[in-house]
Amino acid sequence: DRLRTTCTTCSCSLRTTRAMAADRPGPAPTARRLVAWVGSSGGGAATLGHAEPDVLRAALVRQLSRVGSGASLAAAAFIACAEPLDSAGPGSAAALWELGNGEALQCTLRATLAEVNRRAHELDAAMAKRIRSGELAGIVSVSADSAHGGVNREALAAAGETGIPVAGTGGTSLSIAAGELGCLLAGNSGGSVATTPQTKAIGVAAAFAGVWGECYSPSFSEGDGVAWHSVLDGCMPIFLAAACAATTAEKLQPVLRSKGLRPLAWHVSSLEVALRTQALPPAVGAIAAHQSSGLGELSVLGGAVVGALCQGSAFSALLFGRGYGW
Repeated sequence: DRLRTTCTTCSCSLRTTRAMAADRPGPAPTARRLVAWVGSSGGGAATLGHAEPDVLRAALVRQLSRVGSGASLAAAAFIACAEPLDSAGPGSAAALWELGNGEALQCTLRATLAEVNRRAHELDAAMAKRIRSGELAGIVSVSADSAHGGVNREALAAAGETGIPVAGTGGTSLSIAAGELGCLLAGNSGGSVATTPQTKAIGVAAAFAGVWGECYSPSFSEGDGVAWHSVLDGCMPIFLAAACAATTAEKLQPVLRSKGLRPLAWHVSSLEVALRTQALPPAVGAIAAHQSSGLGELSVLGGAVVGALCQGSAFSALLFGRGYGW
């Protein structure tokens, strides 16, 4: 029997990923599958890495190459806007990124959002033809525009018709793609908030591997082999800043006492103690976690919290921050 689930908002019956995959034969297996990437910098300000499309491209290329016999990006249409798209207007500054030679990403247009959208519609139509011809085996959707008249609607509609998997982030766009266009959502596709290029790429690659029936071993090369001295080098600026500030506070206390400003001298003394024992561990933990995890901004807050829990020991923060990142 087909597996079905009922949408609570419109009471329509949507088939699950497994049922749709059984119903719709995907593209014939090839030695190296080709994938398209569509999307934008997103509507909100709580996303991480959306303003750096080439960082996401590099992460996708690295992770897709680890799926089965390998997969690669064959097309891209990514719109990067200078402001969140929820509040952007037709005159907002924007850029359109496409694939150039090989899997390299290049900016082909910098103009107003309206002009960029016109060019993106042309790319959307060309990408839909490639999907219907069977050339592409999957779509990576990152905050795509799948609404009526959207710049990615035609490509996603073609994906729904042919049954190739769609994986990525952007809750609103993916729900429209599944509900209206019949797209086969792969893996744990969902919202973009608090995701990074690395976590997006790993989720996409794992999703495609599951639908294609391929093996997948994530690559964590960014965090592997991070030398201890590189973490210490990253901590050097905060060590120097804290040491200079603490020394200044220490030298300032006798001067303040001689002027009869004992309450102020007491506060400066408290500041000195805080700089020596409380300022360094959170910073050291954040830097150690950031450099060893390869997860970008997502690891900074966790590393800082770990460092703050180390009771004033910068060395403990270094160890536990590295462990948190690993």
